[in-house]
Amino acid sequence: MHPYLLASSPEVVRVDETDNTWIWRNNDSTAAFAGQLAEILENIARVLNGLPTITSVLCVASALRHWESDAVWDDRLRGMMMQTAGSTELLETGRPKLVRWFSKVAAQKEELRSGTIATVSIFGLGLSGRPDLLEITNQKTIAEIIRCLRVAIEDREPFNPVYKISDQELVSHCLLTWNTLLQLSESAADAKELETYRKTGLRDLPETSDTPEHLPSQSLHETLKELENDDTYGNLARYSRELSGLISLPRRVADPDDMPQGGVSDVTNRGNPEQLLITELAAEPLVLLARIANGQALYIRKETPPGMQASSRPVLVESSIQCWGMTRVRIAAFALAVAASERRRAQMDTEFYLLESNNYQAVDGSSRDGIFGLIECLDSGEHPGDALKSFFNDQSERLRVKSELAEPLVITSAATWRNANFLLSIGQLQQSFLAAVVDRDGTVRILRRTVMGEELIQALMIDLTAEQLRTQVRSSSAKPMFTSQPFPPMAFSPVGHQLDWMADEHANGDAATWLLTQDQRLLRFTSPQHGGEEMGDNIPRGKVLLSYVSNSRLELVLASSNGKHDWVRVEAGSRVVQFKAIGNDVGMATYACSGRYLLRFRQGNCDVFLRSDGIQVATYQTKRRHVGFSYQADDDNAVWTHGGGAPDDWHRLGRIELERIEAADQKLGGVIYNQTGIWGVSDNLNWIVELCKPNESRPPKVFRIQPHDVGPAVYNARPIVGNSWRNRWVFEASLRNAPTKATNRQDKLLIHLDLNANGRRHLSHNDPADMVKSIFPKAYNLVRSKPLRRRVNAAMLSTGGIVFEKESGVYFLLSLALNHPKRLTIVPCQQPKCQNFAPFGKPYKTEDVSDRAWTLRQANIQGGVCWADSRGLFHFKRDDHPDELTLAFADSHVAGWYSGFGLFGPKYFFPETHGKREEISVPAELEKWLKQWFQQAAQ
Repeated sequence: MHPYLLASSPEVVRVDETDNTWIWRNNDSTAAFAGQLAEILENIARVLNGLPTITSVLCVASALRHWESDAVWDDRLRGMMMQTAGSTELLETGRPKLVRWFSKVAAQKEELRSGTIATVSIFGLGLSGRPDLLEITNQKTIAEIIRCLRVAIEDREPFNPVYKISDQELVSHCLLTWNTLLQLSESAADAKELETYRKTGLRDLPETSDTPEHLPSQSLHETLKELENDDTYGNLARYSRELSGLISLPRRVADPDDMPQGGVSDVTNRGNPEQLLITELAAEPLVLLARIANGQALYIRKETPPGMQASSRPVLVESSIQCWGMTRVRIAAFALAVAASERRRAQMDTEFYLLESNNYQAVDGSSRDGIFGLIECLDSGEHPGDALKSFFNDQSERLRVKSELAEPLVITSAATWRNANFLLSIGQLQQSFLAAVVDRDGTVRILRRTVMGEELIQALMIDLTAEQLRTQVRSSSAKPMFTSQPFPPMAFSPVGHQLDWMADEHANGDAATWLLTQDQRLLRFTSPQHGGEEMGDNIPRGKVLLSYVSNSRLELVLASSNGKHDWVRVEAGSRVVQFKAIGNDVGMATYACSGRYLLRFRQGNCDVFLRSDGIQVATYQTKRRHVGFSYQADDDNAVWTHGGGAPDDWHRLGRIELERIEAADQKLGGVIYNQTGIWGVSDNLNWIVELCKPNESRPPKVFRIQPHDVGPAVYNARPIVGNSWRNRWVFEASLRNAPTKATNRQDKLLIHLDLNANGRRHLSHNDPADMVKSIFPKAYNLVRSKPLRRRVNAAMLSTGGIVFEKESGVYFLLSLALNHPKRLTIVPCQQPKCQNFAPFGKPYKTEDVSDRAWTLRQANIQGGVCWADSRGLFHFKRDDHPDELTLAFADSHVAGWYSGFGLFGPKYFFPETHGKREEISVPAELEKWLKQWFQQAAQ
């Protein structure tokens, strides 16, 4: 262990025998864990270019994490004073001031105290411009300290209990800690400044500059004309201008109430019977019918009333996963063509909006950056239905003023327009709008969508020929070929990173997180240094009714949409996945684990299965209802628990006396437990009542739950999961006034219950990340590990592949897997014996992308060049071959683009086609290209 980590105040803080926990000596409470310290110190070093004393960091982290009395802090500071030669000034003035500051820090609102970023914010705000208060400033030493904290416990150097420092060094360390804390108490005491710094990195927000009311802007025609000479977007700009001549959007349908009562502008041969001229009605009936049939009858055409033409038309462009790839280019081309056509034909401006899955954002479509945003902004959501509803709700007042906005135009992919969930979302819209549906073959259908259905207005073809799609090949060592492609730079990306469910695992002191993705993959995360390990890739689709994790084993019960319930068991060590159907059409069943049995509760019955193989061994009637985990309650609110020794091993624990709360709330919802006992929670989550055991005379404790936010009334609350201390729980509850018809609204809510504060708050429904974050913040941070490209320092060519070195001393190997189908993989590896690493240089921009946000970092490895792209890509080029390779990483999976072939990768990187995802294997040309390059490492 590095000497810096052995605490500058050994009489105040100690390190436990495992070298993994820092503990306060005065009350044996935990100050911090090694993983927390690593993240805190790494971020502090990035902000301050150095590290303060370890004791000052532990003090701030402890004060932020929980409330401790002033007496506890006073005792700790007195112990620190004993090592500073007993300075009278510090003892009389500094110590009380620090005690008050620690109390103030602990009393801040929760969002300012949560996460390691809270500690970093205080040090960044308080020690800015004070390098004299930093104990370590050498970057190599800082990297060594962080690496020491992140290395596995068994790989660390053994703890040296005889480590000692001189009295002079001890006094110097402690005085530096005192001065650091005093500086923090003065410079980081304002909660508003802390909140501003946490969001922006600034102490104060800059003052608003005086901006002219009307800035000179460039028209879309001028921007497209400039882009015609651009290597990448020139063809797109030229085609958009050509396409604008083919598009003609109709005006808004006139309201019948706006038509005049009289006035004639002309006569015509078409019309309604009531518009026939009087002279026509005077003719014989058979003559009149003949004239009408032959189109010779004359009708009156009324005068069209004058009206104000709309000044602009909203154009909403989809950016969801269904339109990635070439469909995205066609959508952008059509959107620009519409804007150019409206400006030329109707002198109407265009307001561009990007539709994401949950929200929308305005884009300046007449500027270069706005056009790039239309093409490059990609969202991983399934469809933009919620964003479309938000737009119509927010803009409802403007849409009612017909002289302000024309009918909105929604440009979307055909796959989205066929999506059942999307159609369900827009089916509730009362406003009419135009829609341009772009298919994969380039066909565009312009429709008018109303509450009565849809009407086809125009159909045309966006034919992007080989001339528009040609690759701009450039022989350059400063820029990858991929950056000159006419299609979006992120045309491929994993679709399964959206999670369906998460669970936390605590075994032998190590934490791991299981994650079930929407593409039926099951991942297990054990280290923030790399992504998750894939345990299975064909997990049945369905809602998770039960999850049980212990000793690297996961058990799930999944309910599919057809009513089938599946039991899934996964062993992390062997990666063996077991499936078994345990019921069909079992209704609203709930599950629990007890001993070696899996229990299913439904309508007063209990079905018992063996957890080893999923075989049913018993079924019987209990006439009790399930109230969470392995607890049941009868009509008298008596609580029973299953002992796990036999299929019918039930024991009565006591009774929940709900008579002690308000009469309207006297219904038991769920039963939870912690170190203090067993508690019953009312059905509407308003009360917590202690279990009254048999022969117990004292009255049970009763607590009122205080809501932290205003939410709808709920009932039928049931506990789902709790943290390891059992002081934070997540309940699933039903809405009191749930909709009766099938809509896109949900009738269930996830609610977070904090026993320490006797409070509750609503969580985002169907968002397991929000649920896990509220009770397992460490697990949530584990699956949000930072991408490889942001931490890679150097690269090296080897016979087995290309090795990347990260800042923390961890190595990754990019290699070709020989399994079928052939794939590229990126996995952690051991430190290479022969280290011929080429460092990545500073970020730079090429001449043709100087006005864009992304940058490149270049490493000249053996036999070629490797670029790290800030957009999430790696580019590779050989010195002796004209082809190039671009890759994107997700977990251990790799997808890419090869200039001699095109896109390839696992099925998780590509959207569904006809309900299926197809994998594209590594092409034979690329396999040969890589093997020839890897062989150069042996020369």
